[in-house]
Amino acid sequence: MATLPTASLAFRFQESYRGAAAGEDAPLEAALRDFAARGSAAWPDVPLDSGVLAHYLGERAPADDPPAAWLGEARAGDLFLACACAEGLAEALRAFDAAFLRQMDVYLRGLRPTPLIVAEATQELLEKLFVGVAGKPPRIRQYTGQGALGGWVRVAAIRTALDVIEAEKGGDPRCDEADAIARTVVPQGDPEVALLQASYRDEFQAAFREAMASLPRRERGLLRFAFVESLTPARIAAMYGVHRTTAMRWIDAAREDVLARTRARMIERLRLSPSECDAILALVKSRIDITLGSLFNTSA
Repeated sequence: MATLPTASLAFRFQESYRGAAAGEDAPLEAALRDFAARGSAAWPDVPLDSGVLAHYLGERAPADDPPAAWLGEARAGDLFLACACAEGLAEALRAFDAAFLRQMDVYLRGLRPTPLIVAEATQELLEKLFVGVAGKPPRIRQYTGQGALGGWVRVAAIRTALDVIEAEKGGDPRCDEADAIARTVVPQGDPEVALLQASYRDEFQAAFREAMASLPRRERGLLRFAFVESLTPARIAAMYGVHRTTAMRWIDAAREDVLARTRARMIERLRLSPSECDAILALVKSRIDITLGSLFNTSA
Protein backbone atom coordinates (compact mmCIF):
# COMPACT_ATOMS: atom_id res chain seq x y z
CA MET A 1 0.00 0.00 0.00
CA ALA A 2 1.50 3.30 -1.04
CA THR A 3 1.97 6.07 1.48
CA LEU A 4 -0.07 9.19 0.89
CA PRO A 5 1.93 12.39 0.42
CA THR A 6 1.68 14.58 3.52
CA ALA A 7 0.61 17.53 1.38
CA SER A 8 -2.44 15.70 0.04
CA LEU A 9 -5.94 16.40 1.30
CA ALA A 10 -6.49 12.66 1.66
CA PHE A 11 -3.57 12.50 4.10
CA ARG A 12 -5.04 15.32 6.22
CA PHE A 13 -8.44 13.63 6.12
CA GLN A 14 -7.06 10.30 7.31
CA GLU A 15 -5.14 11.95 10.16
CA SER A 16 -8.46 12.37 11.96
CA TYR A 17 -10.63 9.72 10.29
CA ARG A 18 -12.00 7.01 12.59
CA GLY A 19 -12.57 4.43 9.86
CA ALA A 20 -10.12 2.13 8.14
CA ALA A 21 -7.31 3.87 6.26
CA ALA A 22 -7.94 4.06 2.54
CA GLY A 23 -4.28 4.18 1.52
CA GLU A 24 -3.61 5.64 -1.90
CA ASP A 25 -7.09 6.81 -2.77
CA ALA A 26 -7.39 9.06 -5.79
CA PRO A 27 -11.22 9.16 -5.54
CA LEU A 28 -10.93 10.42 -1.94
CA GLU A 29 -8.51 13.15 -2.96
CA ALA A 30 -10.78 14.19 -5.81
CA ALA A 31 -13.84 14.15 -3.55
CA LEU A 32 -12.10 16.35 -0.98
CA ARG A 33 -11.01 18.86 -3.61
CA ASP A 34 -14.54 18.95 -5.05
CA PHE A 35 -15.98 19.40 -1.55
CA ALA A 36 -13.61 22.28 -0.82
CA ALA A 37 -14.52 23.91 -4.14
CA ARG A 38 -18.25 23.64 -3.42
CA GLY A 39 -17.81 25.03 0.06
CA SER A 40 -15.73 27.93 -1.18
CA ALA A 41 -18.31 28.66 -3.87
CA ALA A 42 -20.99 28.91 -1.19
CA TRP A 43 -18.85 31.27 0.94
CA PRO A 44 -16.44 32.96 -1.48
CA ASP A 45 -15.31 35.57 1.06
CA VAL A 46 -14.20 32.96 3.62
CA PRO A 47 -10.52 32.00 3.10
CA LEU A 48 -10.49 28.50 4.61
CA ASP A 49 -7.42 26.34 3.99
CA SER A 50 -8.37 23.11 2.21
CA GLY A 51 -6.06 21.03 4.40
CA VAL A 52 -7.71 22.32 7.56
CA LEU A 53 -11.09 21.51 6.06
CA ALA A 54 -9.97 17.98 5.12
CA HIS A 55 -8.82 17.28 8.69
CA TYR A 56 -12.11 18.67 10.03
CA LEU A 57 -14.09 16.44 7.68
CA GLY A 58 -12.11 13.37 8.73
CA GLU A 59 -13.25 13.92 12.32
CA ARG A 60 -16.89 13.97 11.24
CA ALA A 61 -17.09 11.38 8.48
CA PRO A 62 -19.02 8.23 9.45
CA ALA A 63 -16.62 5.35 10.02
CA ASP A 64 -18.92 2.85 8.30
CA ASP A 65 -19.52 4.75 5.04
CA PRO A 66 -17.11 5.07 2.10
CA PRO A 67 -15.55 8.53 2.64
CA ALA A 68 -15.72 9.58 -0.99
CA ALA A 69 -19.41 8.71 -1.19
CA TRP A 70 -20.16 10.58 2.04
CA LEU A 71 -18.30 13.65 0.81
CA GLY A 72 -20.33 13.65 -2.38
CA GLU A 73 -23.59 13.87 -0.43
CA ALA A 74 -22.56 15.95 2.61
CA ARG A 75 -23.56 19.60 3.04
CA ALA A 76 -20.47 21.29 1.63
CA GLY A 77 -21.52 24.88 2.30
CA ASP A 78 -22.66 24.23 5.85
CA LEU A 79 -19.64 22.17 6.89
CA PHE A 80 -17.26 24.61 5.20
CA LEU A 81 -18.68 27.55 7.16
CA ALA A 82 -18.84 25.60 10.43
CA CYS A 83 -15.20 24.58 10.03
CA ALA A 84 -14.13 28.14 9.27
CA CYS A 85 -16.03 29.41 12.33
CA ALA A 86 -14.42 26.72 14.50
CA GLU A 87 -11.07 28.04 13.27
CA GLY A 88 -12.07 31.53 14.35
CA LEU A 89 -11.78 33.13 10.92
CA ALA A 90 -13.17 36.64 11.12
CA GLU A 91 -14.71 36.43 7.66
CA ALA A 92 -16.53 33.25 8.66
CA LEU A 93 -17.87 34.74 11.86
CA ARG A 94 -19.18 37.75 9.95
CA ALA A 95 -20.82 35.47 7.40
CA PHE A 96 -22.37 33.36 10.17
CA ASP A 97 -23.73 36.46 11.85
CA ALA A 98 -25.31 37.69 8.63
CA ALA A 99 -26.80 34.32 7.71
CA PHE A 100 -28.04 33.13 11.10
CA LEU A 101 -27.61 35.34 14.16
CA ARG A 102 -29.52 38.20 12.60
CA GLN A 103 -32.51 35.86 12.50
CA MET A 104 -32.67 35.44 16.27
CA ASP A 105 -35.97 37.35 16.40
CA VAL A 106 -37.41 34.86 13.92
CA TYR A 107 -36.01 31.81 15.73
CA LEU A 108 -37.43 32.95 19.07
CA ARG A 109 -40.74 34.34 17.83
CA GLY A 110 -42.72 31.47 19.35
CA LEU A 111 -41.36 32.32 22.80
CA ARG A 112 -42.51 35.91 22.49
CA PRO A 113 -39.39 37.16 24.28
CA THR A 114 -38.60 40.70 25.32
CA PRO A 115 -35.82 42.49 23.42
CA LEU A 116 -33.63 42.02 26.48
CA ILE A 117 -34.15 38.24 26.39
CA VAL A 118 -33.26 38.20 22.68
CA ALA A 119 -30.10 40.19 23.33
CA GLU A 120 -29.04 38.01 26.25
CA ALA A 121 -29.81 34.80 24.37
CA THR A 122 -27.81 36.02 21.38
CA GLN A 123 -24.83 36.83 23.57
CA GLU A 124 -24.98 33.46 25.35
CA LEU A 125 -25.35 31.63 22.05
CA LEU A 126 -22.27 33.40 20.69
CA GLU A 127 -20.29 32.34 23.73
CA LYS A 128 -21.48 28.74 23.53
CA LEU A 129 -20.89 28.42 19.81
CA PHE A 130 -17.57 30.17 19.39
CA VAL A 131 -15.93 30.55 22.81
CA GLY A 132 -17.08 27.66 24.94
CA VAL A 133 -18.37 27.82 28.50
CA ALA A 134 -17.60 25.93 31.71
CA GLY A 135 -14.45 24.49 30.20
CA LYS A 136 -16.29 22.99 27.24
CA PRO A 137 -15.06 23.48 23.67
CA PRO A 138 -17.00 25.78 21.33
CA ARG A 139 -20.26 24.08 20.45
CA ILE A 140 -19.90 24.84 16.74
CA ARG A 141 -17.49 21.91 16.69
CA GLN A 142 -20.42 19.61 17.49
CA TYR A 143 -22.06 20.27 14.14
CA THR A 144 -21.56 17.18 11.97
CA GLY A 145 -23.58 18.05 8.90
CA GLN A 146 -26.63 16.01 9.87
CA GLY A 147 -29.38 18.42 8.95
CA ALA A 148 -29.04 21.98 7.73
CA LEU A 149 -26.79 24.32 9.70
CA GLY A 150 -29.61 26.86 9.89
CA GLY A 151 -31.90 24.34 11.60
CA TRP A 152 -29.13 23.32 13.98
CA VAL A 153 -28.55 26.96 14.94
CA ARG A 154 -32.26 27.50 15.43
CA VAL A 155 -32.47 24.61 17.91
CA ALA A 156 -29.44 25.95 19.77
CA ALA A 157 -30.95 29.44 19.83
CA ILE A 158 -34.26 28.27 21.29
CA ARG A 159 -32.57 26.12 23.91
CA THR A 160 -30.34 29.02 24.90
CA ALA A 161 -33.30 31.38 25.15
CA LEU A 162 -35.16 28.89 27.34
CA ASP A 163 -32.10 28.76 29.62
CA VAL A 164 -32.10 32.55 29.85
CA ILE A 165 -35.83 32.64 30.63
CA GLU A 166 -35.42 29.90 33.23
CA ALA A 167 -32.59 31.76 34.92
CA GLU A 168 -34.65 34.95 35.09
CA LYS A 169 -37.52 33.04 36.66
CA GLY A 170 -35.30 31.76 39.43
CA GLY A 171 -35.04 28.13 38.40
CA ASP A 172 -38.55 26.99 37.45
CA PRO A 173 -38.29 26.06 33.74
CA ARG A 174 -41.98 26.56 33.18
CA CYS A 175 -43.08 29.19 35.68
CA ASP A 176 -45.07 31.44 33.35
CA GLU A 177 -46.35 28.48 31.38
CA ALA A 178 -47.41 26.81 34.62
CA ASP A 179 -49.46 29.89 35.47
CA ALA A 180 -50.91 29.86 31.99
CA ILE A 181 -52.02 26.25 32.21
CA ALA A 182 -53.57 26.91 35.61
CA ARG A 183 -55.72 29.56 33.89
CA THR A 184 -56.57 27.36 30.92
CA VAL A 185 -60.26 26.52 30.67
CA VAL A 186 -61.07 23.04 29.42
CA PRO A 187 -63.20 23.52 26.29
CA GLN A 188 -66.93 23.65 26.94
CA GLY A 189 -69.73 22.01 25.04
CA ASP A 190 -70.05 18.51 26.35
CA PRO A 191 -71.59 17.47 29.67
CA GLU A 192 -68.81 15.06 30.62
CA VAL A 193 -66.15 17.67 30.12
CA ALA A 194 -68.24 20.19 32.06
CA LEU A 195 -68.52 17.72 34.93
CA LEU A 196 -64.81 17.05 34.81
CA GLN A 197 -64.11 20.76 34.85
CA ALA A 198 -66.29 21.28 37.87
CA SER A 199 -64.92 18.31 39.81
CA TYR A 200 -61.28 17.90 38.87
CA ARG A 201 -60.17 20.93 36.90
CA ASP A 202 -57.85 22.38 39.52
CA GLU A 203 -56.26 19.04 40.34
CA PHE A 204 -55.80 18.16 36.69
CA GLN A 205 -54.30 21.51 35.79
CA ALA A 206 -51.94 21.49 38.76
CA ALA A 207 -50.79 17.97 37.94
CA PHE A 208 -50.44 18.83 34.27
CA ARG A 209 -48.49 21.96 35.15
CA GLU A 210 -46.04 19.96 37.24
CA ALA A 211 -45.74 17.34 34.53
CA MET A 212 -44.84 19.95 31.93
CA ALA A 213 -42.24 21.51 34.23
CA SER A 214 -40.63 18.13 34.85
CA LEU A 215 -40.24 17.13 31.20
CA PRO A 216 -36.71 16.78 29.83
CA ARG A 217 -35.63 19.78 27.79
CA ARG A 218 -35.77 17.96 24.45
CA GLU A 219 -39.36 16.87 25.03
CA ARG A 220 -40.41 20.38 26.01
CA GLY A 221 -38.67 21.65 22.89
CA LEU A 222 -40.43 19.13 20.66
CA LEU A 223 -43.82 20.11 22.05
CA ARG A 224 -42.99 23.78 21.58
CA PHE A 225 -41.94 23.23 17.97
CA ALA A 226 -45.09 21.23 17.28
CA PHE A 227 -47.62 23.45 19.09
CA VAL A 228 -46.17 26.96 19.11
CA GLU A 229 -44.52 27.14 15.77
CA SER A 230 -46.72 24.51 14.09
CA LEU A 231 -43.71 22.86 12.48
CA THR A 232 -44.36 19.66 10.57
CA PRO A 233 -42.67 16.42 11.68
CA ALA A 234 -40.53 16.64 8.55
CA ARG A 235 -39.27 20.10 9.53
CA ILE A 236 -38.61 19.02 13.11
CA ALA A 237 -36.79 15.95 11.83
CA ALA A 238 -34.55 18.13 9.68
CA MET A 239 -33.69 20.33 12.66
CA TYR A 240 -32.61 17.34 14.72
CA GLY A 241 -30.98 15.48 11.85
CA VAL A 242 -33.26 12.43 12.10
CA HIS A 243 -35.84 10.71 9.90
CA ARG A 244 -39.39 12.06 9.82
CA THR A 245 -40.79 8.91 11.44
CA THR A 246 -38.30 9.31 14.30
CA ALA A 247 -39.49 12.86 14.91
CA MET A 248 -43.10 11.67 14.90
CA ARG A 249 -42.25 9.00 17.46
CA TRP A 250 -40.51 11.59 19.63
CA ILE A 251 -43.50 13.94 19.53
CA ASP A 252 -45.95 11.12 20.31
CA ALA A 253 -43.70 9.94 23.12
CA ALA A 254 -43.56 13.47 24.57
CA ARG A 255 -47.37 13.65 24.60
CA GLU A 256 -47.59 10.26 26.27
CA ASP A 257 -44.93 11.26 28.76
CA VAL A 258 -46.95 14.33 29.76
CA LEU A 259 -49.99 12.12 30.25
CA ALA A 260 -48.09 9.54 32.31
CA ARG A 261 -46.57 12.21 34.54
CA THR A 262 -49.95 13.89 34.95
CA ARG A 263 -51.53 10.54 35.83
CA ALA A 264 -48.92 9.83 38.50
CA ARG A 265 -49.40 13.24 40.07
CA MET A 266 -53.21 12.98 40.07
CA ILE A 267 -53.05 9.58 41.75
CA GLU A 268 -50.85 11.09 44.43
CA ARG A 269 -52.86 14.29 44.84
CA LEU A 270 -56.34 12.72 44.92
CA ARG A 271 -55.37 9.31 46.33
CA LEU A 272 -57.06 7.65 43.40
CA SER A 273 -56.69 4.09 42.25
CA PRO A 274 -55.09 3.72 38.82
CA SER A 275 -58.44 2.71 37.30
CA GLU A 276 -60.22 5.72 38.80
CA CYS A 277 -57.53 8.05 37.53
CA ASP A 278 -57.66 6.50 34.06
CA ALA A 279 -61.41 7.06 33.93
CA ILE A 280 -60.87 10.75 34.62
CA LEU A 281 -58.00 11.12 32.19
CA ALA A 282 -59.95 9.36 29.44
CA LEU A 283 -62.20 12.41 29.36
CA VAL A 284 -59.37 14.80 28.69
CA LYS A 285 -56.75 12.77 26.84
CA SER A 286 -58.12 13.78 23.45
CA ARG A 287 -57.96 17.43 24.54
CA ILE A 288 -54.36 17.47 25.71
CA ASP A 289 -53.21 18.90 22.38
CA ILE A 290 -55.63 21.78 22.80
CA THR A 291 -54.39 22.38 26.31
CA LEU A 292 -50.78 22.35 25.16
CA GLY A 293 -51.57 24.84 22.44
CA SER A 294 -53.26 27.12 24.93
CA LEU A 295 -50.37 26.73 27.33
CA PHE A 296 -47.66 27.66 24.88
CA ASN A 297 -49.56 30.33 23.02
CA THR A 298 -50.49 32.20 26.19
CA SER A 299 -46.96 32.06 27.64
CA ALA A 300 -45.19 35.35 28.08
